[in-house]
Amino acid sequence: MNLDNSFNAMVTGINGHSMTIGILGAPINNGNMGCLALTYSLLAMLEEIANDLGTVFTYYNFEGVGDPTKTHILCRNLGIEEERVKSFNIYPVESFLGLCHRPHKVFGTFSALKECDLFIDLTQGDSFADIYGDSVFNKNANGKLLVEKVLKKPLILGPQTYGPYQNKKNKEKAKRAIDKAALVIARDEASMQYVKYFTDKEVYTTTDLAFILPYKSGGLNRSTTVEHATTSEHFNIAVGVNVSGLLSKNKLETTPTEFHLKTDYDAYIEALLSWLINADYNVSIIPHVVADYEYGRLIAEKFPRVKLVEMYQNPMDIKSKISEFDIFIGARMHATIGAFSSGVATIPTAYSRKFNGLYESVEYPYIVDLLNSSTEENLEMTKMYIKDYVKLKVAAEKSMEHINLLERQTISLLKEQIVKC
Repeated sequence: MNLDNSFNAMVTGINGHSMTIGILGAPINNGNMGCLALTYSLLAMLEEIANDLGTVFTYYNFEGVGDPTKTHILCRNLGIEEERVKSFNIYPVESFLGLCHRPHKVFGTFSALKECDLFIDLTQGDSFADIYGDSVFNKNANGKLLVEKVLKKPLILGPQTYGPYQNKKNKEKAKRAIDKAALVIARDEASMQYVKYFTDKEVYTTTDLAFILPYKSGGLNRSTTVEHATTSEHFNIAVGVNVSGLLSKNKLETTPTEFHLKTDYDAYIEALLSWLINADYNVSIIPHVVADYEYGRLIAEKFPRVKLVEMYQNPMDIKSKISEFDIFIGARMHATIGAFSSGVATIPTAYSRKFNGLYESVEYPYIVDLLNSSTEENLEMTKMYIKDYVKLKVAAEKSMEHINLLERQTISLLKEQIVKC
């Protein structure tokens, strides 16, 4: 499992030894571009730290069975040698039962876990909570506790949302994992305050890693030139709408949910698209998860004037596509982050407090609250934001100045912890 001698020779390491970093909750082989955006951003950040330290990191990603094609795409885009990125299946191990009763099936993974010098866990950004059900929570929490209590290795909880924990036992398990962590970083103030309610652990607040996801600007954004458009000019304004297969009544995404929207999401989307089309905006549907594409295909059949963009294979390409729009309306948080950080006027349609907490932390108030506001209220608010989209673009650009400082803080915190190892 060790790298070959020729490759090891180029790894100078820190304090004279090479470093292997275990990655949890940041997949490479996933159809959710938001999860992939976090992985790409984390590895880009770690590569910057490695260059600064004059070393080379090896990455063991404990996400499941690796897909060489997707690993190749990631490494090509980030300029990482493929032999430095390996995937292992942690799930039989983190269950503990698998560890006790099927040791022959988990030996390889367990050996790889022991080789890691430290671990960084992102929990897919928002899955260290029980809003997606107890099974998802336990799978993620058990992996953390395995690293901390069984392997006794340093675990960094990278920028993410913490909670909510509706089940008391889940909150107790989360507390154990947080208390044992070497470093805890929240991606918003609300998460930091939430953790303070049940643990004394010091929590640093920065922001979501995906704000720094690299991309290639298409140079087609026209928000600075079309400020007060008449209806006849609206077709010059490109609007991207990210529809969510998670929120549709058809439940095209199988992820379990423990939240209830006050907004009728399907009715909201159809009314919004009807208004945009009647006002002659140039509208495209942008999927960010495979289920979004399926839902978008159904929507496009009802609205022939709406263009359905094909599903992209990596987050850098989809962010590059999103950067071409003037306005972006999205229910996938990382799709909105891609728009926001590429200079597009962004309208997040929030289904959980992860949206509100994140955007409040960067002083961006232009959010549509699907949880707590009615369909009619949200439709009117969205129309108002669309009409004032230049103001939203300016606000996003101002917020990005603060976000860039927060991202540098994340790099500093990670680097400090890595050097300690």
